[in-house]
Amino acid sequence: MAQLIVRKIGDDLKERLRARAARKSRSLEAEVRAILTEAVEAETQREVGASFGRRMAELFRDTGFTKEEAAAFDREIEHKRRATSFGE
Repeated sequence: MAQLIVRKIGDDLKERLRARAARKSRSLEAEVRAILTEAVEAETQREVGASFGRRMAELFRDTGFTKEEAAAFDREIEHKRRATSFGE
């Protein structure tokens, strides 16, 4: 397993992280791992949702699917992703 050292975080931030970890019955280290994992997974989900709209636009490009329709589709996918997210 890799290790990561984060330097120069404020005392207040560290204390808030420690309090958050305690509320969830986790160690500070486990809480930071969970936060990092959730952040990266959320970003990946957003990218997948947006890329789906672009793939659909490419697929239907020759049928008259406009850039505006692709953007609207991306927005709708993102809206539905947020509405059905169980982790938030």
